[in-house]
Amino acid sequence: MPITTGGFEDLVQLSQDTLYYVGPDFEIGNTSVGSTASIGFNNTAGKLALAGVATANATVNLPPGGGTLLSNINISAGSTSNNLSAVTFSNVNGISFGLNGSVITASGATTISVVNFSAGTTSQNLASVTFSNSGNVSFGLNGSTITASANVTGDWYDNIIRAQPAATGSGAMGVMSNLTGSVSSLFVAPLHGFGEMFPYDITANTCFFPDLSVSGSTATMSVAFTSVWQFGIYTLNASSLSLLNSGSVSFGFAGAATNNSTGFAGGFRYGTFPAANWSSSPVFKYGSRYWLAWFWSSAGAVNQTISMAGNFLFSTGQRSGLLGASNLTATSNGYAPFYGIFTAQTAAMPVSIGSNQLQKTASIAGFVPHFVMANNASLTVF
Repeated sequence: MPITTGGFEDLVQLSQDTLYYVGPDFEIGNTSVGSTASIGFNNTAGKLALAGVATANATVNLPPGGGTLLSNINISAGSTSNNLSAVTFSNVNGISFGLNGSVITASGATTISVVNFSAGTTSQNLASVTFSNSGNVSFGLNGSTITASANVTGDWYDNIIRAQPAATGSGAMGVMSNLTGSVSSLFVAPLHGFGEMFPYDITANTCFFPDLSVSGSTATMSVAFTSVWQFGIYTLNASSLSLLNSGSVSFGFAGAATNNSTGFAGGFRYGTFPAANWSSSPVFKYGSRYWLAWFWSSAGAVNQTISMAGNFLFSTGQRSGLLGASNLTATSNGYAPFYGIFTAQTAAMPVSIGSNQLQKTASIAGFVPHFVMANNASLTVF
């Protein structure tokens, strides 16, 4: 029912069911005349501003002097703090902000700021750095990893230039058995010095092996013969040697009425052979370790005695054993692994050689033969 009390300034009625105002009270709807909603507000301090939709009677306190209801939030950043009703995220230092619905987003630029790099006595702030190939060192990039490889090369290689003879008597010469028979024993020793790492990269375009002297009677040197020298290069694979490359060189003569000694005897001579004599390209790499195995086979009645140039790294191939243990008679007990003579004769280079397959009893088991190679054609005659 409409309210009719009070002065006109206290009463405004637009219709029976919509709006009327009496004094400080403000109401929408009138349940007494069938309205489905009755909302009331009480204003005691300033102007009344209506925002939103209420579902029941409520009391709202307005700020002094009137205005819209707002709430401030305390925002802190670094050492500064403020009560704010609005905050703006600014793009700066490569960081960009965005707003996706009610979610704040941020993205960083991919540009990297400068970094201080030092090399030797020089230091600079740089945004990018390049590693240049120089001094036989090559650089690469594998994903996020910088790689480097040393590329030290040589034109000439001599395997015993750093080794010194240690034996008495025969010194640096290995007196071998007669140069005869279908096959002979397989000898094994380090290729380089005392088993040191290979000193540089080289491709053996020309090799010089064997380095030997042949002597005998005039009669036997006039008989036809052929001698083949087989050799293999091995690398270490766990507890055994694995064949990496192999080759051969041969020499001989047909029967003659005169002495053939001018062709293969009368002093030390090299056997020479090109890269084509190897089973694969004869490439030797800096920092690797190699072992040399070799034997010869002869056909005909040469039956000569040979002496082979090289170095005895040990005066004898065999050791007595270990301190505190009885003397050992086992042939495999020696000075170092992979020196010695293969336990069985063979007609081809074994694919692998175990340390326990080398016997040490013969003095020649501690011998390293002279082996020379060159990758420069001007160095093949000297």
